[in-house]
Amino acid sequence: MILSHVPPKSKAFSRVVPGNLSSYFSMDEEKLFYDDIERSLFGWTCSKGGWDYIRHYEIIARGSLPLFLDISMLPPPGGVSTSLALHPTKLYPLLFSFPSLSVQAGTQLIGLGDWEISEAVVDYPSERFEKQLYSATVMALQQYAKNVLSTSAMASYVLQTVQQNVALENKVQLGRVRGQITRVLYLTHDGQDVHGDFQTDSLLHGLKTLLGQEASVVINVNRRSSVLRNLQQFDEASYRAFKRTLYAGGSTYGLALDTLSPDEHGLETIELDVDGVLSSIQRREFDVVIHGAAHRSASYKPDKDPKFAMLWSAVCHHYERHEVVLIDGSETGLSGSVLDRLLPCARHVFSREGIRLKN
Repeated sequence: MILSHVPPKSKAFSRVVPGNLSSYFSMDEEKLFYDDIERSLFGWTCSKGGWDYIRHYEIIARGSLPLFLDISMLPPPGGVSTSLALHPTKLYPLLFSFPSLSVQAGTQLIGLGDWEISEAVVDYPSERFEKQLYSATVMALQQYAKNVLSTSAMASYVLQTVQQNVALENKVQLGRVRGQITRVLYLTHDGQDVHGDFQTDSLLHGLKTLLGQEASVVINVNRRSSVLRNLQQFDEASYRAFKRTLYAGGSTYGLALDTLSPDEHGLETIELDVDGVLSSIQRREFDVVIHGAAHRSASYKPDKDPKFAMLWSAVCHHYERHEVVLIDGSETGLSGSVLDRLLPCARHVFSREGIRLKN
């Protein structure tokens, strides 16, 4: 949830320092984690395995300003890098120059980096601290996040890109090609990322938020149990136990969608009906097909995931390339060999970090 106001502040900096495990909250302290960010003027963040990292979004969404410790090392835009392509990357360095803020930080780049904040001071509360400037900056970032960085904005960006391309391919007026996109097939691999996947799960959340959670709108095969909360997980103990199995305790994205559907047959029944999904592909009943975990195809074996193999083969046979999307959530960039394998069936590639030309 992205706040629409600046919450009351009682401290200068958030507790969590990237790489300093002693500063982290436990997996059962998600609310305390959010409360800490809301009470803080600034929140620490940095790149991890890749540049795009859920903590950037959490800080902005909860009404704090992100201090991006290694933003000066971000690869320049263009070429094969797409890192933080939609983020306000020109603003992030400027936040270190906020009036009355002084920060000195260093790191030894070992693994993901272990940051040591040697000095961090904000003259707050005082007359020197520019509260109006601070509030305006926070609220501008919140609005930007809603419009551009939220899961529903990301889903809208993907679907609009596809729809524009379909219109060009068919040489007809935009918005008159099979109507608006209202039915999506979201394919992922079975058992490849049981602990959750930031990019894959975020886009699924956005699609269902944007188009609706009715059972027939966004069909997800194989089901993303990391983001879809079932009836049993409304029990608090079951909910917490499952979230502990997810990466970072499923903070923010874990079990964020309910699978209780108003449709008679229910979401799970439709998504488990593989023959029904196959028939829908053959009849071209989906407006767009999204491979939501293209980066997981590097270790994909058809004999280990026959359901995906059958459905993907049918998609390649019955759909045009401009109707099929690849989502790459890799932290190191999509492998060129994987891209070569998938591109015969798909034209659109949305990559979290870019394309890795060397395999």
